[in-house]
Amino acid sequence: MTIPKEYYVEKEINEQINKQYSYVYRCDGHNLRVVLNIIAKNNRKFDKILLFMPSTKDLTEEAIDLLPDNVSVRISGAYTLEYLSSLDDYEQYPTKTIYNKAELKAIIRKFNEMEAGIKPEWNNSLKAIYLYEMLKQNIASYNLVFKEIAHNTDSLKCLLTGNFNDLSIAFVLQELMTRNGISCTLMKGTEKIKVNNKNVSIPYNWNIITIGGKNVLIDLAEDVQNFSKGIDSINGFGGKLVNNYTPNYNEQIQKRCKRINPEQVANALNTIKGSLNR
Repeated sequence: MTIPKEYYVEKEINEQINKQYSYVYRCDGHNLRVVLNIIAKNNRKFDKILLFMPSTKDLTEEAIDLLPDNVSVRISGAYTLEYLSSLDDYEQYPTKTIYNKAELKAIIRKFNEMEAGIKPEWNNSLKAIYLYEMLKQNIASYNLVFKEIAHNTDSLKCLLTGNFNDLSIAFVLQELMTRNGISCTLMKGTEKIKVNNKNVSIPYNWNIITIGGKNVLIDLAEDVQNFSKGIDSINGFGGKLVNNYTPNYNEQIQKRCKRINPEQVANALNTIKGSLNR
């Protein structure tokens, strides 16, 4: 029987993390209060403690304030075991998504600001388009998109530094969607583009979300660049040709993708426009 690569990746990552921390507490969000109480009771100032959570969904600024100063938080987010197993340098990624209290509070504040206009009566399709638009406007405001060499483009810290590329944009979008109950996957592979009238495949990251029972390919990066230049486009929300994107993993989820009629997106934008800072 062949042991899947995911087994070795998880084992190596856990060993790497355990060497750096005195204690590692895992929390799925539902048991956050219980875990915080355990940490408070057993904490010693000289310990180095890591709280490991899948997303920021259940974290509030108040909950972060309850953490002792010697506690860091790892948010795995879009870096699922399956995603990490598709990388050659997977061992570098887990430590990049570890945040101190100040960083995490600032990140949560950013998310709360972007989510503030969501209406409780909206379905997931409206919420997804709203979050897409809000993140597009937020990133474009930095005027620092697509730095060739930049730090913190592969974690949520990009929201604090303003350093963005296709990976950081897709990574943050996945976290935003997850926080709001929308299934979203970070994809990695190549995108086919035209260079001097020739098709060229470049390394690229994008997302696939599930709304209304359909898988939709999401590529926010181009619309961010357009918006920063004064061009307001939303073609990346289900409007791109799926065949131009070749994933390194999770091929099946992409095969089920459907393009969205631009008129549907325009109608949805019209519904939510009062909540957007346009």
